[in-house]
Amino acid sequence: MIEIYRGIGKRHWKAGQENQDAVAFREKGPVSVIALADGVSACKWSGQGAVCCADAAAGLLLQKGNILLDADQKESADFITSHVVYRQRLLARSQKHPETEYASTLAAVFCDRRAQKLFYCSLGDSLILTVRQGECQIPLLPPDSSEGCCVTMTEHAERGMRTGVMDLSGMEAVFLFSDGAWTFLFEEGNLKADVRTMIGNRWYGDLRDYLKSQNGQDDCSFISIDLCNMVRRKAA
Repeated sequence: MIEIYRGIGKRHWKAGQENQDAVAFREKGPVSVIALADGVSACKWSGQGAVCCADAAAGLLLQKGNILLDADQKESADFITSHVVYRQRLLARSQKHPETEYASTLAAVFCDRRAQKLFYCSLGDSLILTVRQGECQIPLLPPDSSEGCCVTMTEHAERGMRTGVMDLSGMEAVFLFSDGAWTFLFEEGNLKADVRTMIGNRWYGDLRDYLKSQNGQDDCSFISIDLCNMVRRKAA
């Protein structure tokens, strides 16, 4: 089952803008894919760029994810980055705007329940979190973005793309959080106890209510695959 939450930040709401986070998912047989892209606020068309990025990544992983399970990290990073950047550039050209105005971050996950493998990739400062036997695990920490982070339109963006493969056995859920969401999950560098309980038990309604109550300045979004409750749903 795919679970989604998208909350608009006060900064964008006051400016009359839409949520600049975008999510996408695909499912086919034993394969589930989720993607989350966060448009760079300083870029005029970043919301559209994020939609394009998430959609491109989800489609690519659905088609080629099994190949990436055996590819090395550099090959995977080059392959995914070149594809999503190409799609964003095509969009920019079709709309006759500078391609740099479509920049976004990207996090995506490919789950193959038959192979019992999970592939993940991350460009920028989103958070990937997994749940195994009720315990929260973070495959990789987001980089320090206090002075900016690598995004799709950064020169040599593929060098900032991080990828990895994990064993899917025993895993109960996978989450992708935008930076506007995951900042509310931590206190002094650790997951808050109540947040750990909500995520570990997959209490999605409680998690949505919690994030909404934070009323943050930035857009706040997550998308999750609940591997224990695989109900078929039409792809976004």
